[in-house]
Amino acid sequence: MRNYGGETDDLLLYITTPSVSSVSFSIETTNGSIGSYSVNSSVPVDINLPTTLVTNDGLYSSRFKGIYIYSTNGGLISVLVVNRRYGTFGDYMAYPYQNLALSEYQYYAVSTGAIGATTLSEVLLVGNEDNTTVTVIPTQTVSVPIDIQTNSNSKTVTAGSSFNFTIHRMQTFLIGAPAVDISGTSIVSDKPLTVISGHECSNIPLFCCCQQIAEQILPTVIWGKEFLLTPYATRSHGPYFKVVAALGSTSLNFTCSASGGNNFNLQNVGDVTTLYSNSSYCSIISNKPVLVTQLGPSQGSGSGKGDPVISLIPPIELHQQNITLVIPGFSTITNNFINIATTTKGSLYINGQLQSVTWNNIYNSMSSIIGYGAQIPFNTISTSSSYTLFMQTRFIALVYGFDSYHGYSYSAGINLTGNDPCLSNNGGCDQLCTSTFGSYACSCHPGFSLDLNGYNCSDIDECADSDCEHICVNTIGSYSCLCHDGYSLDTNNRNCSVLLQDSSAAYGTEFYVGAMRNLRGDTDDLLLYITTPSVSSVSFSIKTTNGIIGSYSVNSSVPVDISLPTSLVTNDGLYSSRFKGVYIYSTNGGLISVLVVNVRPYTFGDYMAYPYQNLALSEYQYYAVSTGTLATLSDNSLSEVLLVGNEDNTTVTVIPTQTVSVPIDIQTNSSSKAVTAGSSFTFTIHRMQTFLIGAPLLDISGTSIVSNKPLTVISGHECGNIPLICCCQHIAEQILPTIMWGREFLLTPYATRSHGPYFKVVAALGSTSLNFTCSASGGNNFNLQNAGDVTTLYSSSSYCSIISNEPVLVTQLGPSQDSGSGKGDPVISLIPPIELHQQNITLVIPGFSTITNNYINIATATKGSLYINGQLQSVTWNNIYNSMSSIIGYGAQIPFNTISTSSSYTISMQTGFTALVYGFDSYHGYSYSAGINLTGNDPCLSNNGGCDQLCTSTFGSYACSCHPGFSLDLNGYNCSDIDECADSDCEHICVNTIGSYSCLCHDGYSLDTNNRNCSGLL
Repeated sequence: MRNYGGETDDLLLYITTPSVSSVSFSIETTNGSIGSYSVNSSVPVDINLPTTLVTNDGLYSSRFKGIYIYSTNGGLISVLVVNRRYGTFGDYMAYPYQNLALSEYQYYAVSTGAIGATTLSEVLLVGNEDNTTVTVIPTQTVSVPIDIQTNSNSKTVTAGSSFNFTIHRMQTFLIGAPAVDISGTSIVSDKPLTVISGHECSNIPLFCCCQQIAEQILPTVIWGKEFLLTPYATRSHGPYFKVVAALGSTSLNFTCSASGGNNFNLQNVGDVTTLYSNSSYCSIISNKPVLVTQLGPSQGSGSGKGDPVISLIPPIELHQQNITLVIPGFSTITNNFINIATTTKGSLYINGQLQSVTWNNIYNSMSSIIGYGAQIPFNTISTSSSYTLFMQTRFIALVYGFDSYHGYSYSAGINLTGNDPCLSNNGGCDQLCTSTFGSYACSCHPGFSLDLNGYNCSDIDECADSDCEHICVNTIGSYSCLCHDGYSLDTNNRNCSVLLQDSSAAYGTEFYVGAMRNLRGDTDDLLLYITTPSVSSVSFSIKTTNGIIGSYSVNSSVPVDISLPTSLVTNDGLYSSRFKGVYIYSTNGGLISVLVVNVRPYTFGDYMAYPYQNLALSEYQYYAVSTGTLATLSDNSLSEVLLVGNEDNTTVTVIPTQTVSVPIDIQTNSSSKAVTAGSSFTFTIHRMQTFLIGAPLLDISGTSIVSNKPLTVISGHECGNIPLICCCQHIAEQILPTIMWGREFLLTPYATRSHGPYFKVVAALGSTSLNFTCSASGGNNFNLQNAGDVTTLYSSSSYCSIISNEPVLVTQLGPSQDSGSGKGDPVISLIPPIELHQQNITLVIPGFSTITNNYINIATATKGSLYINGQLQSVTWNNIYNSMSSIIGYGAQIPFNTISTSSSYTISMQTGFTALVYGFDSYHGYSYSAGINLTGNDPCLSNNGGCDQLCTSTFGSYACSCHPGFSLDLNGYNCSDIDECADSDCEHICVNTIGSYSCLCHDGYSLDTNNRNCSGLL
């Protein structure tokens, strides 16, 4: 479209491809073929088009300037368009044609203002199909032809009015308004349309000088909600961001630092707001889809060399893992850059070479790190050059360069995959299949090269030029570094030093717990299992409303088992049961975890307690999860929820889903009242008070509990049947507030059960849609219309995923034994979302003599080495799929023998994971999720919290600890080496090393494989 003054010196196309093999393509205009060409991933093709193809006005004579670029052998290409006039470059990345079979395509223009009184804020439409009906509602008054298909007179269309017309394939139509900004102009078509929006010569802000800006606009169906933003490396301030709302009542947060951001509201469809970043790494998160464009400022604003540019910023869901892009050969641009933004930092390869990257944190409004950004400089590029970028995680690349009063900028590699040919037999590709609108290309993982047939991959011998410090071993598709005897491999998998094992988890220093009614109100044992990630002793005490029960200490090697008085079980809602809260607290600041078990013969009710924290919320929302029961077998047992006060004067409002009987005043010995389903009742509860709410036979799942202060909410059933088949077992689970719920869950089956489990899912918000997938062939979709709605899903002993558009709570339930699932009765466990996974977990397996088989299930988004108590495990990973048949995670089941006494285990991986701990035997069992990451603002992210070695974060606080072989100094931060040789198990000679030790043998002996004993040489 029109460049400054209607003048264009060069109209350029830069074509590249991800294919190492040649891709053929042709270019046509309405006047016929311009030419045929070929390109591969090594070198782009630069094409200079006639400048007469620029659309400078809306006249009928400018109606036939569309350009059609198409592959002739099915290979994939990308197209960068540059409209160059001396001192003003207008560039945009073209997006491929696809008919999405929509009833309408909605677009909105993005532009700016200008100092010049005659330069146009403009939008160019290019027809993709004949007989395309278009309706435009401009935000500024514009002059357009009465009939765009004839050489007709013009008419004035005022702001907010609409005009309709028909456009055909390869026809062009320019709409513009001088001196004003037409951002937010609505374009609706019944067929796909190319919409290019920008300005003839933009000033950002209204300072000298101006430059043409152009960007192809995607339809709103492809807009998103979460964006990671990176600044221009050579500009001292800016950029600006223009955000357009796809729907009304859009709220968004703009955050550029760890201290939080600002909120903005866009009330109407097509509303536009402009945001400013002072050269920071930022995020935009909205509740509804928006379009985000990044704009560089005018040089006269004092930002350094360069004039305005515009780039569409893709949302996180449109990020890619592989991008082939082009840096144009502009001789006047002395510095080019590629900015990378990703949700998960990792190794970045450019043209197969590992890059040294400095990652910068990107925060959300909760001061949590949600992404990372980096700037990669390139020298002056005299001729256009292709670069292939690869990461194991998805990312986006912003390509740009600036010099005196001009520059360029575009986003490369947006994932616009429609009907994905790679989903069928991987497109016939040996390894990687990269899909785009209706086509695809094969490529290879690092360590392989693509064969000439374009499908197969052959191994590369990386050891010919490796960076291993000691020994390199070539493997298929990769290589491994090994160390000489006496050394261990560092976490970078390259260098060698003493092996150090990490062990940490999200624990706490304060817990408020309780126990609710077991079958018939009978409890034989009320047990606590306390463990810690600390190798040093952690002191803690236990208090009830009647005083201190006792003081104890624990370390990571052996848990502490404590039997509480069974009189602390809350069996009813009477005033006499109001004072049964239990307060467990660390007395020396060390972190602990608490497992609560309410034992009656053949019915164990267990839950993992979560630590106290005041999140400074105006309200805390919880929802109960329970089951039904068989009246004939469970004596009309209660579907129940127990509340334990964490602070005095906590106001609570409950809306039950079943009719319940409650005291008129819970703070006195008052008579009761009936509260019908859907009605509310409000009361005040104090610290360590308990209040049980229950309904016999019925299921109170979805019951709403809202408090103005933090509350312990324990939900379950006195003796639940799952499904309604013998036999029942007491189930209990502590419920987290909805602010900690998530959207993506990896699910693992119980190893000893032949079918099940079931999953109860609760919606935090209305209009929640979720997908439940248990195989590579796809899954099923479910809708929860209202907040608190509950659905029950069933898996036939499969590894599954749940992915939702809004936060949900997921609990896993094991079935009753007589359902034919094998030994064991109902259990319940909260399943943490992926964002609450941990890298290190210390957990306890209780010592139940009647449980003959215990298991720990692991679920992780990225499989890798798994250590338990420092020992590498042999793990069989099972794939977990999403609805698109893509692998999004992995699950494994790790068996343990009969555990006669409770035992602690420290599990670590280099990636986040969750651990489900369980065991079953005849008509009973237990199950809980260990080590959920409940970290708020993570103090360990800043200088490792000042810790010498390990920093373990928890709710608003943290603690330092040390690797095995070290002890924590009295200052609580530093670590000192332990002399293991003072008490070693070496048979002959012990040599102390930093953080560890080694055994040696006398002359004539060799060290056994256990690295401890010595045998005579033969």
